[in-house]
Amino acid sequence: MFRIRICKKLSIFLIPVLVAFGFACSNSSSRNRPSPPSVTVTTPVGVVSGVVLVDFTLLDSESDPVNIVVEFSIDSGTSFAPADLGGFGTTGLPSNPQGVAYTAPWDSDADGVGAGGPVSTVRIRITPSDSDLGLPDETLDFSVVNLGPNGRPVAILTTPPGVVAATVLIPTTISDPESDPVEITAEFSTDSGVTWQTADLGGFSTTGLATTPAGVAHTVPWDSVSDGIGLAGAVLTTRFRVTPADFPPTLVGAPGDTTDFTVDNSGFFIYVHHLQTGDRNVSVFRVTSGTGALAEVPNSPFDLLVSGNPFGTWDLLSIGDRLVVPFWKSVGEVGVYDVDPTSGMMTEVASSPTGSGVGSQYVRNVAYGGGRVFAVNMQTNEISVFDYDVATGALTLTPNSPFATLGRQGIRIEYGDGRIFSTNTLSDPLTLNPPGIAVLDVDPATGDLTHLPFSPMTFDPPGAILHRNGRLIATRTVGAITEVHVWDVDPVSGVFTAVAGSPFSTTGLGGYNIEFANDFLFVIHDTSGQVGVFQMDPATGGLMEVTGSPFATGGGPWGVAYFRDFLFVTNRFDDTISVFDVDPLTGFLTEVAGSPFPSGGLDTTVVEVPR
Repeated sequence: MFRIRICKKLSIFLIPVLVAFGFACSNSSSRNRPSPPSVTVTTPVGVVSGVVLVDFTLLDSESDPVNIVVEFSIDSGTSFAPADLGGFGTTGLPSNPQGVAYTAPWDSDADGVGAGGPVSTVRIRITPSDSDLGLPDETLDFSVVNLGPNGRPVAILTTPPGVVAATVLIPTTISDPESDPVEITAEFSTDSGVTWQTADLGGFSTTGLATTPAGVAHTVPWDSVSDGIGLAGAVLTTRFRVTPADFPPTLVGAPGDTTDFTVDNSGFFIYVHHLQTGDRNVSVFRVTSGTGALAEVPNSPFDLLVSGNPFGTWDLLSIGDRLVVPFWKSVGEVGVYDVDPTSGMMTEVASSPTGSGVGSQYVRNVAYGGGRVFAVNMQTNEISVFDYDVATGALTLTPNSPFATLGRQGIRIEYGDGRIFSTNTLSDPLTLNPPGIAVLDVDPATGDLTHLPFSPMTFDPPGAILHRNGRLIATRTVGAITEVHVWDVDPVSGVFTAVAGSPFSTTGLGGYNIEFANDFLFVIHDTSGQVGVFQMDPATGGLMEVTGSPFATGGGPWGVAYFRDFLFVTNRFDDTISVFDVDPLTGFLTEVAGSPFPSGGLDTTVVEVPR
């Protein structure tokens, strides 16, 4: 009474004295008292049985660890008893002011609920506490049934190893004491099992799955791409859960879930063409960044839909998120397709295809540089030049296009340092020029092409060509010998000078296609069924075959593409794709697990990676 009377009659002169002797107003401590935690509980839907999953959320303004008491009622909340949660932890649960979601597994069968028939007046109550006791929350009434001697089915899952992507295969063993067929519910989590969402299983049937008391092995295919997991990068806290139930009566079994595994769908796409008449299409594969594994995307392959096109194409050229496709047909045309960076789907742009010039025929290869696309017309011995619209993908033939190659049967074309390099595979009876390489300057303003004085340069028979880092690289096979020629190209005059040691002999036979990346040259030995790897000295241009080269491929290697330390080789004879992991220091190739992969079509030739 003394403290209260003093506090009510305090004057400003007495405050320092009272504080010194320990007196204070009686309501000062209540202002600093922490708030108790709170909980919200979600009512289970439908008739449930066995292990009932009860979702709840814990909230606390101070984010204190929270303890909970979980109880059940069979009389609409008149009385409650402790609920059997198995091994679910009920102490020290994290909370925050916004709320942390949890799922409590209540074993209704163990608690004897619904054993004699359905009970429709079941409730679950959860009471939270930290240093203070919070207010309980409870569900509305729901129904539980656990009839007779029928035992509950059980699912046991195996965690996928390593980094997975696309369709993730989940080994699942389901047992049931009576060998009843079961239905399953599949869910995934991206937060180590705190919250769950329904998983997309594609066309997988979730009903009528066989069981035995010892268990039957099933493989559940989860479409992680469709569910949007790992598209922006690896998700290390992914889990998968399968809950079985047998009928009749409705009896939900014990769910099984994996431990954490990693899903990474942030990979990239490769595109392969099928040359065989009747296909004329392009298959698209998603490449897993970590493993190099291939998974064909939905709706693949994509038809080129080109009338009068007996073979489709001999080349694919990437320009950002687009593919440029030369059409191998009697009327020369070039198509352009948008590539969806998320799904890989191809969609032809509005203005495609574009003609390659009056009378031009059979566009064989294309190149890109300086804002223009260059196409070699094999049958008419011409090079067409197109202005390329970056915004729309439209191609516009330049006014003076096409331009003569001064040779016969142009097959390959390359752009480099403002010049065009194109191979002529046969002698020209009109110009009397032998097989060789045409070299033409490109007018940066108009796109017009002008032959250099020595063009075409004799090179018989020409194979594949590439222009990289101021050098031209070309293959040639004569009899049982395949060579790689390397020239320094003068940036002003365009004159070729062979580097020391050129030509370089290869161990494998054939050089139909070549790829260059990170000072490594990859040569497709189409005759011997191998890929050769050579390391280039960046200072001299000299080549040295790496240890272990050449490396075996599938039957009839043809196309080649490199991206992110992976090398992709199409095998024309057996319609597969070989995928190799490239050692960035040595160039040694290691074939990835699962390679070679089915190519998705017939007569598989070229391969390209949008980049």
